[in-house]
Amino acid sequence: KRVLLLASIFGAFGVMAQSITVDDTLATGSTIDYYVMDSTTTNLDATTGAAVTWDYSGMLAYNFAAKTDEIVDAAGTTWDTDFPDADYMEDFTDGVKTYFSNSATEMTVHGFTYDDGANVIVVKYDVDPLKALEFPMNQGDSYSDPIEGLGSTDAIAFDVPLVGTATVNADGTGTLKLGSTGFTDVLR
Repeated sequence: KRVLLLASIFGAFGVMAQSITVDDTLATGSTIDYYVMDSTTTNLDATTGAAVTWDYSGMLAYNFAAKTDEIVDAAGTTWDTDFPDADYMEDFTDGVKTYFSNSATEMTVHGFTYDDGANVIVVKYDVDPLKALEFPMNQGDSYSDPIEGLGSTDAIAFDVPLVGTATVNADGTGTLKLGSTGFTDVLR
């Protein structure tokens, strides 16, 4: 779920921007449509640099309706007391809720919850939150950020320490082709 979660957050910023600033961030009332795509497509991770093309034109969407996720104020949500520094919550339709805030210099992820229907997993980056994006973010920018906090779930009676490092790279600019649609001025 973590890879999907981060990919979704970063993907929301990746289209139509050669530089990402705080003005490009998600805020209350923003919505994002997500589609389930063919997972056997060619991996274009090595396609980097300026003026490149990420050609996923052969990728097919599965015959599922798009899932629309909404950004809401974190205050008043079910888990707001676990994420007191978060201003916003992205409510993914598959049980994930991400808590984040924006400033003039960065987007910070304070953690997330995941409800699988039987248990709720709560991941709090309450010791050292994730600097998900620095502003402005331009092609070639890269940084590593330490993350630290606690994970808990209804399934076990104790918290699990979480310590790690996230590496964020803006590794290319160019055109993204998805099916028959092309997006220009993309920063990935």
